[in-house]
Amino acid sequence: MKKLRLIVVATRPPAWLSTAEQFYSKQLQRFELAITAIRPSTKEKEATLILEKCPPATHLILLDVRGKALNSETFATTVGNWLQQTTPVLVIAGAHGAAQRLSDTANEVLSLSALTFPHALARLVLVEQLFRADCILRNHPYPR
Repeated sequence: MKKLRLIVVATRPPAWLSTAEQFYSKQLQRFELAITAIRPSTKEKEATLILEKCPPATHLILLDVRGKALNSETFATTVGNWLQQTTPVLVIAGAHGAAQRLSDTANEVLSLSALTFPHALARLVLVEQLFRADCILRNHPYPR
């Protein structure tokens, strides 16, 4: 099974987030989701730690409000393409945003929404959209 990685800058997640992430992760069938958290620091230190956690041949996708917005179907197709071609690593940077060098290193910059979310909620929205993408790719009726 292919692995999709999520790197987040976060302190200890609230219990409800861990429960929800486990709920969605257990149901994934086309890929395995691995979540790595790094402790908040300066933007530059966070960028260094994030890049150190990326394996070779990583396709780095940064989540940022200024990124490209996709609908769920296009996101699902994009996820499917990532999984066929590369090792995708999605990144949710810290509360102060991403360092410029992280943005410059990213292969893609995507937006979850034009709205601002707390980090825990952004994580949940992303994990749910990954589950939705898995369902769309399998032609499962969940998203309908």
